[in-house]
Amino acid sequence: MRFPSSTRGVTCSAICLLLLAPLLGVWLPIGSVLLALPILLVVAVSAYAFGLTVGLLALRFMPARNLLGRLASILLMIITGVQVPVAF
Repeated sequence: MRFPSSTRGVTCSAICLLLLAPLLGVWLPIGSVLLALPILLVVAVSAYAFGLTVGLLALRFMPARNLLGRLASILLMIITGVQVPVAF
């Protein structure tokens, strides 16, 4: 049985958060960890919905699908903070 990609992503993120933090010597309060799990779920569902929306637009406007993909990836980088300068 295969789980949806969002379920696998949340599971992998939660396992990494719970197992790698102690191995790296990072102390996380249990309240923060329990709060992070629903946030991981919201992020996974939002990313899935964003991907579905971009795919829908790419199917609707087939000649502009490459442009839509590039714009979507640039928008995602701007929203997530990848494009923020290090000195900021």
